[in-house]
Amino acid sequence: MDNLIRIVGFLIWPVTLLVVLIIFRRPIIGITELIGSVEIPGGAKIVLDRKEVEKIIDDGKRKNLPTKQLADQIMSSAEDNLELRVLRALYNEEDGRLIVNYERYYQAAMKSLQNKGYIEKKNKKYFLTQSGLEATQKHLIDVLARQGVLANDAWTSFGSHAQIASLS
Repeated sequence: MDNLIRIVGFLIWPVTLLVVLIIFRRPIIGITELIGSVEIPGGAKIVLDRKEVEKIIDDGKRKNLPTKQLADQIMSSAEDNLELRVLRALYNEEDGRLIVNYERYYQAAMKSLQNKGYIEKKNKKYFLTQSGLEATQKHLIDVLARQGVLANDAWTSFGSHAQIASLS
């Protein structure tokens, strides 16, 4: 009986959060549409894409994912402007780049990008890895598409770094 009470006590909050997410799915999506971005302490700004949040919630509901996993997916889908700033700074820097001020002011973003495998440090210089290059290219294509410069499916029509670089 004690084990049953512990299990119920352990599951009550995740189940409650999942029910709230399911019931209030539309208002939550509406809030992300209104808010769009949130600035957090330390100067970081997180940008949420309403369509992406809606897709994550729909997929999570269909796959019956745990609430924590849904929340983690929503947070990982958010764009971190500091990380994107670092990636843009390293874009097209074949010989790497000294970015001392970034190390000083964007420590968390730099560490996060290294943990994700997007950047690496060699001999005091930072370089984009292949996955970092791909993420940066995708971000730049998305920005251009949002601005109406490129069609939304332009990412699939560009295959090489040189083709993307020629756009700038």
